Amino acid sequence: IHFLQIKFTAIGVYLDPEKFLRIVVIKEIKGSQYGVQLESVVRDRLAAEDKYEEEEEVELEKVVEFFQSKYFKKDSVITFHFPAASKMAEVTFSTEGKEEAKIVLGNGNLVEMIQRWYLGGTRG
Repeated sequence: IHFLQIKFTAIGVYLDPEKFLRIVVIKEIKGSQYGVQLESVVRDRLAAEDKYEEEEEVELEKVVEFFQSKYFKKDSVITFHFPAASKMAEVTFSTEGKEEAKIVLGNGNLVEMIQRWYLGGTRG
C-alpha cells in the first residue's frame, strides 16, 4: 500500500500585535471537507479535556455550516483573527470574484482549541 500526502493549504501566522492565521488554499477543496476536518479535530480535543458541552457543539456546528457552502479555489484565503484579551475569534473567507464572508465565534473553549490546533497552544 502506498500513501500519498497532498497539501491543500499553506499557513501564515502573524502574532504582533494580535494573533492572525492566514490560510491560503494551494489545491482546490470543498469547504465542507475543510469544515468536517476542523470539526473532527476540535471536537476530539474538547472531548479529551472534558470541555465538549452543548454550547461548544452549537458553536462548532455554526463553523461547519459557515464552510459548508464554500468552494476553496486556489488562492482563496481563510483568516482566523484572535483579538488580544478576548475569548472570541473572527473567521473570514475570501475568494476571487466573491464577497468576503465572515463569522464571529464567541465560545472561549472552541476558540482555544482552534488556536491549539494551528498554533500548538494559546501562546504559539
